[in-house]
Amino acid sequence: MNKQRILYLYRSDSNHRSTQLKTTLIKELRKRYDVILYCSDQEYSKYSKQKNDEVNVFDVVLIQNSQCLIHYKTLLKSLKQIPWIFLSYGCGIHNCIANTENLFEVFNFGVANLKPWGIPFEMQTCFKLPVFKKNYFREKTNEESCHILYYPTDYTIHNADPIVVSISGQYKNTTLTIVSDKHSVLESSLPPNVKIVSRKASISALKKAHVVLASEQDAKQAMAYNKPCVIVGNYGLGGMVTSENYEILKKYDFQGRAGASFNEEIPIELLNYEIKKSISSSNKEHSQWIQKNIVEDYNYSIFRRKITKRINVIVSLAYKLKQKRTLFPLKPLRTSTFGTEKAEDSIYLKNGCIYYGEIDDKLLNVLEQFDGKTSIQKILSTCEYEQEDVQILCENILELWSKKLIIFNE
Repeated sequence: MNKQRILYLYRSDSNHRSTQLKTTLIKELRKRYDVILYCSDQEYSKYSKQKNDEVNVFDVVLIQNSQCLIHYKTLLKSLKQIPWIFLSYGCGIHNCIANTENLFEVFNFGVANLKPWGIPFEMQTCFKLPVFKKNYFREKTNEESCHILYYPTDYTIHNADPIVVSISGQYKNTTLTIVSDKHSVLESSLPPNVKIVSRKASISALKKAHVVLASEQDAKQAMAYNKPCVIVGNYGLGGMVTSENYEILKKYDFQGRAGASFNEEIPIELLNYEIKKSISSSNKEHSQWIQKNIVEDYNYSIFRRKITKRINVIVSLAYKLKQKRTLFPLKPLRTSTFGTEKAEDSIYLKNGCIYYGEIDDKLLNVLEQFDGKTSIQKILSTCEYEQEDVQILCENILELWSKKLIIFNE
C-alpha cells in the first residue's frame, strides 16, 4: 500500500519556534507519510520542471506561515483540488490566514486569534509540541559554581538587563548563560560571568545548568531534562514549577503567572527568591515528579496519533466533498461565525460583518438542525424537499462550508 503524500510548504521568518515546529513535524510525519518539503527557491524550482498532472498526486498540503501564500502562489493555484492545512504557531501576522475555499483546517500551535480572519475555532485543532526525555539533573555542591540558563522570548529580551545585573551582582559564584540568536554582539559589554550562546549551541549549556529560567516550549524541554525551572515569560514571573502550581502553569502554557498582563515587568526580588528556592539540593525528587508529568502530557506518541488522526479525517472529508452522494452521511455543524439578521421581511446570512445574501424560512429551518450530531440524510428526511431541490440544497450546503459557516463531522 502506497503512503499518502504530503506537500509541506515553509518559508523562514527568523523565529526559532517556526524552525522548531518544522523540524519536529517533518521528523514525525515522515514516519507515516511521504513528505515533500519546499522551503527554498532551489527546492521550489523543482516544481516548475514538473507537469501539472504530477503535482496533483498530493493528498494534503501543509502551509507554514502566510509568506508561503505569496511565495508559492503559482503552485498553490494548481493545488485547489487538494485540502490545505495551515500551521499557526504564534500571534504574529505570519501565523494568520484568511478563509479560502480549499482551507480545511488550521493546526494551531500558538495563541493566534483567527476569528477576525473568518476562521471559526471549530475548524482549528490545538497542538502542543512534544518533548523528549533526558536525565541531566545536577546537584549543586559548595565547591561548585552555580550555572543558570536563561531563555528570553522575542518579547522579554529587554528583561535580560535587570536579570543580568541582579544575578551577576548577587551570585558571585554563578555563571549566567543567555540563549539568543540575536544579541551575541552585546556579549563584550556583559560581566565576565555572563555569556550568550546560540540556540544551536544551547544543549551543552542546558546539560550543565542547575536551574533554568524559561517559558513555553523551552521550559517544557528543560523540565523533561529533569531541570528545576523558573517560569519567566511573556506573561511575567510564574515562579518555580512545583507539584502545587504545575496544573495552573500548564493551563497558561507555562508563559507566566495566571492573570498576568502581556509582557509585564519581572519583579527582580521575587525572581531572586525563586532562583534560590530552585537551586536547593533537595529538589532532585521534586524535579523527577515534574519530569514524569511533563513527559506524560507532552509525549511524542500522543502528538503523533493526534496529528495522524486529523490528517486522515481531512483526506477522507476532501474525498467525500467531491462526491455528492457521500455528503449524506456527514453531520453538519454551524460554526461560531454563523449568523443571521432580519431586516423588514427578509433574513440575511452573515459571517461577522460580511453578508452573504438572503435565505428563506425553509432553508433556515434546515440550518437550525445543523447540530453536528444529525446526518444530512436524516435532516432531509424530515423536510419536504422535492428530489430536484435536494441537489440545489446540497450545493447550498457546500457553499456554506466554503464560507466556513458550517463544518462537517463524520
